[in-house]
Amino acid sequence: MAMILAQKVTVFDGISQFSAKPAVIELHDDRFVLAKWDETTQQKTEVVFDVPLDQLEVGGSMAMLTFRANGVKKRVDFSFGARAALLGGAAGLIAADSLAKTSGMESWLYEFQQRGVRVKFLRTSKIVLWSVLGTVAFVVVLFVAIVLGAL
Repeated sequence: MAMILAQKVTVFDGISQFSAKPAVIELHDDRFVLAKWDETTQQKTEVVFDVPLDQLEVGGSMAMLTFRANGVKKRVDFSFGARAALLGGAAGLIAADSLAKTSGMESWLYEFQQRGVRVKFLRTSKIVLWSVLGTVAFVVVLFVAIVLGAL
């Protein structure tokens, strides 16, 4: 079982940011491992996933991936900075996208796809496109309603 990639990340046990725990993910030629990590001892403390790649589903957006296997779903953050940058509006979105691209996550997505893992990842460009299209559609509907209301 040869290791392809390994990286320290943050895993969330719940929906709150306060549930964040240090973790490590490993991609082997036929398995995926997600384990919580003790920063003091530099050791794995709890293995969350150790599953064959054909049982793994990957999703996410920005610098976050979600891993699902055997009815368990965990959210993993590759860049705290990208998450924090999102608080900065449009400029923050650009900064977050840049930080996400340097987080190493792209390598993971590529390797998962090459190994046949089902990946549903929403790129920042699609988020921006959908936001712009939604705003334009809203403005058009509002304009039509105003025009029809004035008649």
